[in-house]
Amino acid sequence: MKQKRYATTMLSLGTLLMVGSASPVMADNGFGAAQERSDRQREQRGPSIREEATSEATDSSLPGHRRVTGHIKDIRGDQMEIDIGNLQSLKVPLKMATDKGQTFKVGDEIVVTLSDHNAIVDYHHPEETSHHQVIRGKLSTPLTVGLDKAVIETDQGTKTFLVADRAKGKLTAIPVGAEVLFMADETGRLVDAQLASSAPQVGSA
Repeated sequence: MKQKRYATTMLSLGTLLMVGSASPVMADNGFGAAQERSDRQREQRGPSIREEATSEATDSSLPGHRRVTGHIKDIRGDQMEIDIGNLQSLKVPLKMATDKGQTFKVGDEIVVTLSDHNAIVDYHHPEETSHHQVIRGKLSTPLTVGLDKAVIETDQGTKTFLVADRAKGKLTAIPVGAEVLFMADETGRLVDAQLASSAPQVGSA
Protein backbone atom coordinates (compact mmCIF):
# COMPACT_ATOMS: atom_id res chain seq x y z
CA MET A 1 0.00 0.00 0.00
CA LYS A 2 2.85 2.33 0.91
CA GLN A 3 4.62 1.51 -2.35
CA LYS A 4 1.44 2.34 -4.31
CA ARG A 5 1.06 5.75 -2.57
CA TYR A 6 4.77 6.43 -3.15
CA ALA A 7 4.44 5.64 -6.85
CA THR A 8 1.37 7.88 -7.14
CA THR A 9 3.20 10.73 -5.42
CA MET A 10 6.21 10.40 -7.71
CA LEU A 11 3.91 10.35 -10.75
CA SER A 12 2.22 13.55 -9.58
CA LEU A 13 5.56 15.26 -9.01
CA GLY A 14 6.75 14.15 -12.42
CA THR A 15 3.63 15.59 -14.05
CA LEU A 16 4.08 18.92 -12.26
CA LEU A 17 7.71 19.09 -13.30
CA MET A 18 6.76 18.42 -16.92
CA VAL A 19 4.04 21.10 -16.86
CA GLY A 20 6.30 23.55 -15.08
CA SER A 21 9.11 23.07 -17.56
CA ALA A 22 6.78 23.24 -20.55
CA SER A 23 5.07 26.51 -19.60
CA PRO A 24 8.15 28.78 -19.95
CA VAL A 25 8.88 27.22 -23.34
CA MET A 26 5.35 27.88 -24.53
CA ALA A 27 5.44 31.45 -23.20
CA ASP A 28 8.81 32.02 -24.78
CA ASN A 29 7.58 30.71 -28.12
CA GLY A 30 4.58 33.08 -27.95
CA PHE A 31 6.78 36.04 -27.09
CA GLY A 32 9.26 35.15 -29.81
CA ALA A 33 6.51 34.99 -32.45
CA ALA A 34 5.09 38.36 -31.33
CA GLN A 35 8.56 39.92 -31.37
CA GLU A 36 9.19 38.53 -34.85
CA ARG A 37 5.90 40.01 -36.11
CA SER A 38 6.79 43.38 -34.56
CA ASP A 39 10.24 43.38 -36.16
CA ARG A 40 8.76 42.42 -39.53
CA GLN A 41 6.16 45.22 -39.35
CA ARG A 42 8.87 47.73 -38.40
CA GLU A 43 10.95 46.65 -41.41
CA GLN A 44 7.95 47.04 -43.70
CA ARG A 45 7.30 50.55 -42.39
CA GLY A 46 10.86 51.57 -43.13
CA PRO A 47 12.47 54.51 -41.27
CA SER A 48 10.73 55.72 -38.12
CA ILE A 49 8.02 58.31 -38.66
CA ARG A 50 8.68 61.71 -37.13
CA GLU A 51 5.92 63.82 -35.64
CA GLU A 52 5.82 67.30 -34.10
CA ALA A 53 2.85 68.90 -32.38
CA THR A 54 1.95 72.54 -31.69
CA SER A 55 0.40 73.23 -28.29
CA GLU A 56 0.13 77.03 -28.56
CA ALA A 57 -0.68 79.42 -31.37
CA THR A 58 2.32 80.96 -33.15
CA ASP A 59 2.72 83.32 -36.10
CA SER A 60 2.63 80.33 -38.46
CA SER A 61 0.70 77.53 -36.74
CA LEU A 62 -2.48 76.88 -34.79
CA PRO A 63 -2.86 74.90 -31.54
CA GLY A 64 -3.33 71.19 -32.09
CA HIS A 65 -1.59 71.15 -35.46
CA ARG A 66 0.66 68.14 -36.07
CA ARG A 67 3.48 67.90 -38.61
CA VAL A 68 4.01 64.28 -39.62
CA THR A 69 6.90 63.15 -41.80
CA GLY A 70 6.17 60.25 -44.14
CA HIS A 71 7.04 58.83 -47.54
CA ILE A 72 5.06 58.87 -50.79
CA LYS A 73 3.93 55.34 -51.67
CA ASP A 74 1.95 56.05 -54.81
CA ILE A 75 0.72 58.87 -57.04
CA ARG A 76 -2.44 58.04 -58.92
CA GLY A 77 -4.88 60.37 -60.65
CA ASP A 78 -5.34 63.47 -58.52
CA GLN A 79 -4.13 61.93 -55.23
CA MET A 80 -0.91 61.00 -53.47
CA GLU A 81 -0.77 58.07 -51.06
CA ILE A 82 1.54 58.67 -48.09
CA ASP A 83 2.90 56.17 -45.58
CA ILE A 84 2.91 57.82 -42.13
CA GLY A 85 3.46 54.66 -40.11
CA ASN A 86 -0.20 53.69 -39.71
CA LEU A 87 -1.90 50.60 -41.10
CA GLN A 88 -3.93 52.88 -43.37
CA SER A 89 -2.05 55.24 -45.67
CA LEU A 90 -2.86 58.94 -45.79
CA LYS A 91 -4.27 60.24 -49.07
CA VAL A 92 -3.83 63.90 -50.00
CA PRO A 93 -4.99 65.88 -53.06
CA LEU A 94 -2.30 66.53 -55.64
CA LYS A 95 -3.87 69.93 -56.40
CA MET A 96 -2.35 71.39 -53.23
CA ALA A 97 1.12 70.81 -54.69
CA THR A 98 0.10 72.06 -58.13
CA ASP A 99 -1.25 75.32 -56.67
CA LYS A 100 2.14 76.00 -55.06
CA GLY A 101 4.25 74.84 -58.01
CA GLN A 102 5.60 71.84 -56.10
CA THR A 103 6.47 68.47 -57.62
CA PHE A 104 6.68 65.11 -55.84
CA LYS A 105 7.55 61.57 -56.90
CA VAL A 106 7.14 58.13 -55.36
CA GLY A 107 9.68 57.56 -52.59
CA ASP A 108 10.02 61.25 -51.68
CA GLU A 109 9.93 62.25 -48.04
CA ILE A 110 7.07 64.62 -47.26
CA VAL A 111 5.90 66.65 -44.26
CA VAL A 112 2.12 66.76 -43.80
CA THR A 113 0.41 69.28 -41.50
CA LEU A 114 -2.79 67.98 -39.87
CA SER A 115 -5.34 70.12 -38.05
CA ASP A 116 -6.72 69.57 -34.55
CA HIS A 117 -9.44 67.48 -36.28
CA ASN A 118 -6.89 65.43 -38.27
CA ALA A 119 -7.83 67.18 -41.52
CA ILE A 120 -5.19 67.89 -44.17
CA VAL A 121 -3.98 71.49 -43.80
CA ASP A 122 -0.85 71.52 -45.94
CA TYR A 123 2.21 69.54 -47.01
CA HIS A 124 5.67 70.31 -48.34
CA HIS A 125 9.18 68.94 -48.89
CA PRO A 126 11.20 68.57 -45.64
CA GLU A 127 13.90 70.95 -46.87
CA GLU A 128 11.38 73.66 -47.75
CA THR A 129 10.35 76.24 -45.18
CA SER A 130 6.59 76.60 -44.92
CA HIS A 131 5.49 80.24 -45.07
CA HIS A 132 2.21 80.01 -43.23
CA GLN A 133 0.60 83.04 -41.65
CA VAL A 134 -1.81 83.21 -38.71
CA ILE A 135 -4.21 86.17 -38.72
CA ARG A 136 -6.31 87.17 -35.73
CA GLY A 137 -9.60 88.79 -36.68
CA LYS A 138 -13.36 88.53 -37.19
CA LEU A 139 -15.46 87.62 -40.19
CA SER A 140 -17.24 90.73 -41.51
CA THR A 141 -19.87 88.70 -43.36
CA PRO A 142 -20.98 85.06 -43.19
CA LEU A 143 -19.03 82.64 -45.35
CA THR A 144 -21.91 81.04 -47.21
CA VAL A 145 -21.62 77.65 -48.87
CA GLY A 146 -19.82 77.98 -52.20
CA LEU A 147 -18.29 81.36 -51.37
CA ASP A 148 -14.52 81.32 -51.91
CA LYS A 149 -13.67 84.64 -50.24
CA ALA A 150 -13.54 85.68 -46.60
CA VAL A 151 -13.57 89.31 -45.48
CA ILE A 152 -11.79 89.64 -42.13
CA GLU A 153 -11.60 92.62 -39.79
CA THR A 154 -8.15 92.81 -38.18
CA ASP A 155 -6.24 95.36 -36.09
CA GLN A 156 -4.51 96.41 -39.32
CA GLY A 157 -7.79 96.93 -41.17
CA THR A 158 -10.13 94.84 -43.32
CA LYS A 159 -8.48 92.11 -45.39
CA THR A 160 -9.89 89.74 -48.00
CA PHE A 161 -8.62 86.19 -48.44
CA LEU A 162 -9.43 83.39 -50.83
CA VAL A 163 -10.54 80.22 -49.06
CA ALA A 164 -9.08 76.83 -49.99
CA ASP A 165 -11.66 74.17 -50.85
CA ARG A 166 -10.58 71.98 -47.93
CA ALA A 167 -11.25 74.81 -45.43
CA LYS A 168 -14.65 76.02 -46.66
CA GLY A 169 -16.65 73.65 -44.47
CA LYS A 170 -14.86 74.73 -41.31
CA LEU A 171 -15.02 78.46 -42.07
CA THR A 172 -18.70 78.26 -42.97
CA ALA A 173 -19.44 77.22 -39.38
CA ILE A 174 -17.65 80.25 -37.87
CA PRO A 175 -20.09 82.95 -36.64
CA VAL A 176 -19.70 86.58 -37.68
CA GLY A 177 -18.16 88.74 -34.96
CA ALA A 178 -16.34 85.92 -33.14
CA GLU A 179 -12.62 86.41 -32.67
CA VAL A 180 -10.85 83.80 -34.73
CA LEU A 181 -7.34 82.67 -35.61
CA PHE A 182 -7.19 82.18 -39.38
CA MET A 183 -4.29 80.40 -41.07
CA ALA A 184 -3.16 81.14 -44.63
CA ASP A 185 -0.74 79.02 -46.64
CA GLU A 186 2.03 80.08 -49.04
CA THR A 187 -0.50 81.02 -51.73
CA GLY A 188 -2.39 83.35 -49.37
CA ARG A 189 -5.45 81.09 -49.19
CA LEU A 190 -7.07 80.37 -45.85
CA VAL A 191 -6.54 76.68 -45.03
CA ASP A 192 -7.69 76.48 -41.39
CA ALA A 193 -9.27 78.48 -38.55
CA GLN A 194 -9.99 78.19 -34.83
CA LEU A 195 -11.96 80.28 -32.37
CA ALA A 196 -9.43 82.46 -30.54
CA SER A 197 -11.31 82.29 -27.21
CA SER A 198 -9.75 78.90 -26.41
CA ALA A 199 -6.35 79.57 -27.98
CA PRO A 200 -3.36 81.36 -26.41
CA GLN A 201 -2.27 84.73 -27.77
CA VAL A 202 -0.35 84.48 -31.03
CA GLY A 203 3.37 84.80 -30.41
CA SER A 204 6.54 84.35 -32.38
CA ALA A 205 7.22 81.07 -34.15
